[in-house]
Amino acid sequence: AEKEDGSGELELSWVGRGAPLKRSAYQLRETLEHLDRFEEEYQENTSDVPENEWKVVKKYHAALTVVNELILDDLIDDEDNFNLDEERNYWARHDDCFYTNNYVPIEPFHLNEYEDCESSMFQKLCYGENPKEKNKCFDLDGHIQMCADHRPHYHEPFVHFTASYLKELKRVAFVGGGDNMILHEVLKYPTVEFVIGLELDQKTVRKSFKHFHTQPHFEDERVQWWFGDATKSLTMLPKEYFGSFDLVLVDLSETATSLTVTDHLDMFDALSLLVKPDGIFVKNEIYSEKLSTLFDHTITLYEDHVPMVCKQDFSMGSNNIDFLKPNFELTKKYKPETYVYKPLEDINTHYRILRDYSKNDARAQGKCEKLDENTYDSDEQRRAGIVMIVEAENATGANMPAEKLEKALTKAIKKGGATVLSAVVQPSQHGGSIAIMSLKEGYIVAHTWPKHNYVGLEIHLWSQFGKLENIKNLLLKSVGSTKGPWSTYRIVAGGMLGTDNWKEEQATIGPRPIQTRDCEPHVETSPDETTLGIVMEESLSLIEKKDTTALVLCGDSTKGVCKTLEALKEKGIKNLVSVWTCPEDENGESGNSILNGVAKVTLCGHMDSIDWMDDIVTFYDMIGFVAVDPEASHRLIRSVTSLFREDESSEDIDSILTDNAVIVVPILDESDKPRMTLVNESRTRREVSEYVAVHEITVGPMASGMKVWFTATRHPAFLSDVADVASSIKNRTGIEAAVTGNKLDIIDSTVPFDGYYGTMDDYETVPGLIQFSNQLPLGFQSIYQFEYKKKAPLSATKFKGILERILAEMNLSVTASAISSESGDGSLIAFTLKAGHAIVLWDGGTHVDTNLFTYDETIQHKDVFAEKFMEYVEGLEYVLRDEMPRGTGHVVNSMDEIGTRTPGCYDVYQWCSIYAEEGKCTTDKEWMETNCSKTCGVC
Repeated sequence: AEKEDGSGELELSWVGRGAPLKRSAYQLRETLEHLDRFEEEYQENTSDVPENEWKVVKKYHAALTVVNELILDDLIDDEDNFNLDEERNYWARHDDCFYTNNYVPIEPFHLNEYEDCESSMFQKLCYGENPKEKNKCFDLDGHIQMCADHRPHYHEPFVHFTASYLKELKRVAFVGGGDNMILHEVLKYPTVEFVIGLELDQKTVRKSFKHFHTQPHFEDERVQWWFGDATKSLTMLPKEYFGSFDLVLVDLSETATSLTVTDHLDMFDALSLLVKPDGIFVKNEIYSEKLSTLFDHTITLYEDHVPMVCKQDFSMGSNNIDFLKPNFELTKKYKPETYVYKPLEDINTHYRILRDYSKNDARAQGKCEKLDENTYDSDEQRRAGIVMIVEAENATGANMPAEKLEKALTKAIKKGGATVLSAVVQPSQHGGSIAIMSLKEGYIVAHTWPKHNYVGLEIHLWSQFGKLENIKNLLLKSVGSTKGPWSTYRIVAGGMLGTDNWKEEQATIGPRPIQTRDCEPHVETSPDETTLGIVMEESLSLIEKKDTTALVLCGDSTKGVCKTLEALKEKGIKNLVSVWTCPEDENGESGNSILNGVAKVTLCGHMDSIDWMDDIVTFYDMIGFVAVDPEASHRLIRSVTSLFREDESSEDIDSILTDNAVIVVPILDESDKPRMTLVNESRTRREVSEYVAVHEITVGPMASGMKVWFTATRHPAFLSDVADVASSIKNRTGIEAAVTGNKLDIIDSTVPFDGYYGTMDDYETVPGLIQFSNQLPLGFQSIYQFEYKKKAPLSATKFKGILERILAEMNLSVTASAISSESGDGSLIAFTLKAGHAIVLWDGGTHVDTNLFTYDETIQHKDVFAEKFMEYVEGLEYVLRDEMPRGTGHVVNSMDEIGTRTPGCYDVYQWCSIYAEEGKCTTDKEWMETNCSKTCGVC
């Protein structure tokens, strides 16, 4: 209906159940394409339909087109991160994969016999395995996240494809990636100096180590884990981290990336600030629209033939790296072991997954205005603290008596620049000591185990964060663990309101505006009449076989104007054929001639592309290059387009076009449907297993310059070659020219599966298995974070009374307690236990942390402690829960996950115990002794 404002414009109203799903949009796009084809093919009434009926048909066609366009515009708006071509391809391949069972011919992975499931605060994690197929899978909330069979398909593009553009790889940040697999790939580069991982759920890291044997490397000084809500973690990172990373790898859901970090930054915005100007930002799945607003260069990777999940996408962004030309320097130098991405053996493993490249204009996007640093700050109510967990092994000071331990810790803390307010130090039940040191800047806890030469440290700071690393080193020295090994990781927890100089402290942490976009004003020169000739001349470099036939589609034969032909005449092409048409209102005769060494074909009347192109192949040779002149008639372009129609035989195409034929189509007018239709139709794969590369060059201003589309099949590294053409055009004309876009190729039938199946044997698991068997948990610790939702006042005295009550109910013996309220608005309530500690931290506002450490691992902290705490302090709600074993042997898992501790002796699969009960240690001795040596008693 027409809008009520009297503008005459049409608007769409949904009735009934409202708008359909956006998945329907790609079907509407196909309908519009069919309508466009109809319009092109039936411009004139050449049938026996009466003229009055023909006019009705055309009116109906026009109305149907308008309606479909309105629906499509309503479903897809500019702000949506939604790629219609990608959607169409995705669902076509998705249906092939999941419904025809031809694309990935494997049975779904069933977790029905052996499965290990556990629910954290955030999600349900399940791990299952199929030992005979050497496969294991990881499932979150019923959705497969990762399996051994497609592990290389996911992590190799994520890390190694990206690294192919870098000249150095020293600093890497990853977000998500709790299965430790991104870290595994990153550490294949010996130049890596620092890796930081932000992960919400510790259980993912610990469970994945148990099942996939992927080490978290807590003991590696290059690796820094931060556990907690990433929106809070990002506000706590040192300021100097921002703008310092070569790679930023983001493995998160769409929901997570849209969360707010500060009032003016969402997660995506804040994470993008971590990357260097010449670094690369990578996000799993399709986020090209969002990335294009943050980076000058963006590209999407699309990988199909992926076992279990069918396909995988990644989006990449950078300001100084344009993704057109990888250097492969790191790949050549270090040759990281890979199974799917092997560019040094097959360059197509790099180029065939490239999709949707774009160059983005920061000035046009309004991204070059002065950045206000104050808008990046979070307010004081969102202040947090950092807990560093330190497992100090081979600690010669583990046997110090309580008094000596207190002095050693106090000396180290003061040397580190912190202020000790009070201390609670007591002997523990196993002959060691427990110390809780209250500081102006936070608190420190130490547990010593003389028998194991182990000291368990934790450092919780709510100010002076820059001193954390130095304090850690001094504490290690104070307990005699100078050579290690030791393990560390961080937890972002509660802070303290009202501390001194918090504004100054805030200036040292969190995201800061960094302008790395290209904001230099560009002198924009538009192409002139000579530019097109140069474009076409340079395009000839794309021809791989120089003895091929080059076809130029020209215009009206009576006018004789064809700038493209003039540009190519002197280039030594063996077979240069120009194709002309009679004027549309004349019925001349078709004919062939030779003029100045150039073959001239004139077409009149009806044009059957297969017939006239067959004649050219017969007289000359197969066509390897097609150039469309601006003067080429729509009739001639439609004739060539018909060669690519779905109903045409692929044998006809293969007898006319060479394997690696290149098609060049300049678009001088965006409304020129026939030319764009030719580009779109030429995207269809001639063979379902082959990739068609389709790239756009813009010559002149990005918004208004001349667009030239290049299409090629069976042409490795075509994108790189097209980029060379753009560079040559710029050098010769002085006009800006760059690759500015890609189009996806179209698959019209099922692609036979031709992928790689990964296995557990592909990866070095022995170091992880040995570490798993060497672990010695000595206790269990939980840090629970709560938010108070009621208005009744809180107090340190109230918390102390509640804590005493709960500990008594748990039968935990208290040896000492203290309250410290000198640091800010809140309080620290600390209890030493005969076998652990209990701490409550209240920030003086609405945030409360509990910190419980028990030497008895079997105590269920959540059920008997946290739930009671919430019951007795009405109005508390969970914010975060962190639970972790503490101990030696680079401990990652608790004893209930390890089973019996047998250092150096292990099982590869959890099914080993089931197989042993079936007698397979005897009936399948060789396999069992290799994979189940612990269960079968071999070691």
